Amino acid sequence: MIAIGMSATPIFLRLTRSQVLKAKVADDIEAARAVGNLPWRIALRHGLTNITAPLPTGCATRWTHGSAEPAAAGRSAAMKTGGS
Repeated sequence: MIAIGMSATPIFLRLTRSQVLKAKVADDIEAARAVGNLPWRIALRHGLTNITAPLPTGCATRWTHGSAEPAAAGRSAAMKTGGS
């Protein structure tokens, strides 16, 4: 279990980083900066709400693909050889 978690960590970090970079230039965050909100308030109030929505989807997609690959590989190999 630990090995699976450690091997999946870079994927989630990459997903989180991409969401942060995308949220950083969002209109609501730019507006909060223009109004003069403090950086920690922008991060908590606007940043976290913008980046947390895609993370469960990414987790679900990763776990679905991770568990489906061996089954699909076995099924395609059986089809090629004519087995069931």
